[in-house]
Amino acid sequence: MSADGEAFWSYTDALIVIGLSLPVLIAAHFIAVGLISVSGVTADKDALTAICGQAASWGLMAVAATALFQYNYERPLLASLGFVRWRGRPRASLLLGQGLALTISLLAAASGMSTGDSDRGPLGLAMTSNTFWLLALLGTTLLPFAEEALFRGFFQPLTVRTFGTAIGIALPGLLYVLTLMPGYNWSWRHGMALTIASLTFGWIRYRTKSTTAAALVHCAYNATFWMLLVLIPVFRSGAGHPK
Repeated sequence: MSADGEAFWSYTDALIVIGLSLPVLIAAHFIAVGLISVSGVTADKDALTAICGQAASWGLMAVAATALFQYNYERPLLASLGFVRWRGRPRASLLLGQGLALTISLLAAASGMSTGDSDRGPLGLAMTSNTFWLLALLGTTLLPFAEEALFRGFFQPLTVRTFGTAIGIALPGLLYVLTLMPGYNWSWRHGMALTIASLTFGWIRYRTKSTTAAALVHCAYNATFWMLLVLIPVFRSGAGHPK
């Protein structure tokens, strides 16, 4: 970011990032297939391949984005995308994420959507005892930071600069929701919950000028839902976690 917090990159850079998405996903898939084959894992092989592919795709995209920012602007990637300190406290961001998740859980329950009624994770994968904790680890660490870097760190400063605050926050927020909806079978209830969360992350990013703050809120938000996935079966049937 520039000194005033605005994006110094262009829509040409955005098109490059979007254009890299498909080759990155293909390369990440082959990397994941290779890793799983070498490891000799047989149980939940498809799900584990998808999880490894997701992690690999974000890693490859980070390498490509780092090269892009260094070549075009001679700027460091993380600081440029807003991974900087802010005036607030990390504890406040974590509490906000937890509060947001609990609020959305109550709204979901009121609308008839159970937090624990799905046996699929954020990648649309079946959650078994072999994949649950790996998905939880990915969903509370790498994914929130990577998603915030792309949608709130990279795209949002561009759209805010062009369209103003409200639309600038909404556009990447809705794009983020659309990328997740296939994993929830395009459920409108999940879509509403994701939209509320996404716009909140965008607002935090705008108010603090820090993607780090938004990412911490996102981490706490995801972690709270994973805790609910563990606790709800415990309260209902005494089971430890989804089978």
